[in-house]
Amino acid sequence: MEHLLQIDHLDTTYTVHSEERILVHDVCLHLDKGETLCLVGESGSGKSLTMLSVLGLLKNNGRITSGSIRFENQELQNLSDRELDKIRGSKISMIFQDALTSLNPVFTVRNQIEEIIDAHLNLSRKAKKKKVIDLLNQVGLSDHELILKKYPHELSGGQRQRVLIAIALACHPKVLIADEPTTALDVTIQAEIMNLLDQLKRELNMALILITHDMGLVAQMADRVAVMYAGEIIEEANVNDIFLRPKHPYTKALLQSIPDIEHSKAKKIEPIKGRVPENYDQIKGCRFADRCAFRQPACTQNVQSLKKLQESQVRCQFAEQLLNGE
Repeated sequence: MEHLLQIDHLDTTYTVHSEERILVHDVCLHLDKGETLCLVGESGSGKSLTMLSVLGLLKNNGRITSGSIRFENQELQNLSDRELDKIRGSKISMIFQDALTSLNPVFTVRNQIEEIIDAHLNLSRKAKKKKVIDLLNQVGLSDHELILKKYPHELSGGQRQRVLIAIALACHPKVLIADEPTTALDVTIQAEIMNLLDQLKRELNMALILITHDMGLVAQMADRVAVMYAGEIIEEANVNDIFLRPKHPYTKALLQSIPDIEHSKAKKIEPIKGRVPENYDQIKGCRFADRCAFRQPACTQNVQSLKKLQESQVRCQFAEQLLNGE
């Protein structure tokens, strides 16, 4: 079966102080039409960098050094910047973390929505005006004339986020990447934005990649979940298996560290000790070994690749024993 988006054994390398560092290593992911894939993990795990690699938006000191990224069975790495520009914002769109810094402060909302339309769609002035109004309606911004005249700093956080979504949806993309789309928003607005994204995804039959560290959002939104740690995918499975039958010690630790409303009295919340290592590309064995409660001597020596375990993919050489309680 051909997937809408297929990432195979992706390595992304950055040059830092004249030193080559592989910050995303051996990432394998796929996405199908109409599906929601959640990419989760602590800050610094490589989630955003993986998606920036897909879009070819790496900084000047970064590059893809191995692997394949295929969209609609077309290898994206073989494309020039001009050819990629026809896909970015049109077939694959991305909503970035901070709406205020993602929008240009010196242009009005009208200018910024029309810019993406002009880049990808050949519309008359009348058709373009209708398109802009339709987009605002789609994202729940009904006071069109007032909103279109405003600059980003004149909007509320929720309004800015809706404008970003409108820009991302302008060309009816087949894949929408949402990178922490509710950052800095209050809880009520967060819920509104996520409900809007879910509704639009269903209406447009669009595939969604949601980057987050909020496991509550994962439970609400995901069809499948990929857990990242220190630049690697360490577990990938459907959402039910992730929550009910986690197989990697890191996934188990993530779930153990969050409150559970239904079992709040019985469940003991345990934070994950330590933090994501900075120079994780230099670690010889398992990158989670130093923080793992189930660490074995072999964990610090052997490099483990993803392997199939039941319906999951897991990067742990002792995952089967842990699953069986050995």
